Amino acid sequence: VALLFRPTVAIASRAVLLFLLAWLCLKIPALIVAPQIEGVWLGLGEIAMLFAGGLVVFARFSGLEQASFFKRFTGTSGLQIARILFGLAVIPVGLSHLFYVKITAGLVPSWLPFRVGFAYLTGVGQIACGLGLLFMVLPRLAAYIETAMLAIFAFLVWGPNTWFASAPKMSGSPVGPRFPLTAFFITWIIAAASLLLADSLTDERSDSDKLSKQRTTNDSAGRYA
Repeated sequence: VALLFRPTVAIASRAVLLFLLAWLCLKIPALIVAPQIEGVWLGLGEIAMLFAGGLVVFARFSGLEQASFFKRFTGTSGLQIARILFGLAVIPVGLSHLFYVKITAGLVPSWLPFRVGFAYLTGVGQIACGLGLLFMVLPRLAAYIETAMLAIFAFLVWGPNTWFASAPKMSGSPVGPRFPLTAFFITWIIAAASLLLADSLTDERSDSDKLSKQRTTNDSAGRYA
């Protein structure tokens, strides 16, 4: 709620980042114990994507640009760190579609054809988006595609038809709306983090263009003088 109002957005962006960092650290013990299990990397990747979104908010609104330690995580440098982190985090999430094809295909709505094909396609697509963000190959487009995929996943996999279903969507999960509702909102907020990143890439490019134009103007003024 505090993120929605200008007087409180600075303190809220700081608190959110700390909360997400603590959440991310909770995934580290499992990674140390079982680094060979792809599902562990999947859990880390999902929270790291959220953390990257929180870092975008922090970089924009924390108001700590002049702080000696935190200034490296604000402005353009903070947005670049968020882009790299998000790109790295998407890759294990995409790999999980390939490692667990049967489970992923089971989550695809039954009315869609080629469910296994969709499992592979979405996995490869997410990996491609991650690599695009890492190596700056159409990064803004990659972030928007990732956002669109996650939004579609939220509605097709965990949409309203699962909230009141008599049988759970995923075997082993509890009956009732709580689990699918939670999965829906988690997927949706990760999509929001991806959208934040896409928008930040626009801002980063605009800032770069402004700086380039300013340098050109200064050079021209210097030659004229």
